Amino acid sequence: MNGCGSEEYTKPTNAPTHLARLQHAVDLYSGCFLQGIDIDNCPDLDQWLCIQREHYQRLACAALQLLADTFEQCGQRAVAKAYARRRLNLQPWCEEAHRQIMRLHLASGDRNAALAQYTECCRVLSADLDVEPSVATKALYTSICELDATQLSEAGAQSLPVPLTPLIGRDDELAMLKARLAAPGCRLVNVVGLGGSGKTRLAIEAASQSSASFAHGVVFVP
Repeated sequence: MNGCGSEEYTKPTNAPTHLARLQHAVDLYSGCFLQGIDIDNCPDLDQWLCIQREHYQRLACAALQLLADTFEQCGQRAVAKAYARRRLNLQPWCEEAHRQIMRLHLASGDRNAALAQYTECCRVLSADLDVEPSVATKALYTSICELDATQLSEAGAQSLPVPLTPLIGRDDELAMLKARLAAPGCRLVNVVGLGGSGKTRLAIEAASQSSASFAHGVVFVP
């Protein structure tokens, strides 16, 4: 069962400002609409209040889903996990959020935490809805159980974030950075610049283009 519909939002393309506004919006959502307000002896008004509460909660779930998905794709797993957990706080039986947290734990190499999340999902579904997890959730659990040590290590190797914008006009700096990374005696390269000048974006691009030169690939540590 998944009551967290996402039809109200479409995924932004190259829109960090949109994401920032969405983050601000979910930060402002502190709980149930007009929480603590009970309307007696007025069925029509009470029905309106129930509809509004459901509407705003659905919007909040959709926003949290979009944020969690976006940050997961960007490699910022801790942020993605936080938004997925907030989604579960609103609707604990949302299997999609449970599966996302399981994937995020696995991507960090923590199989035990991923399996523990499945156990929590089973508990909530049984207690609240008296149902078992869906086929998709069971399949993810089975695949996690069947991973061997090598596969688990590979799953825990953090991939590079997916940039929201292309790298433009940094060819000289990129070539210099790649050359220094390829130098046999190089052990550390610092990229220094003013805040917002694109240091992280340049480093990610250099790492992406240089990954084949390293036996164990590259890892992004935010």
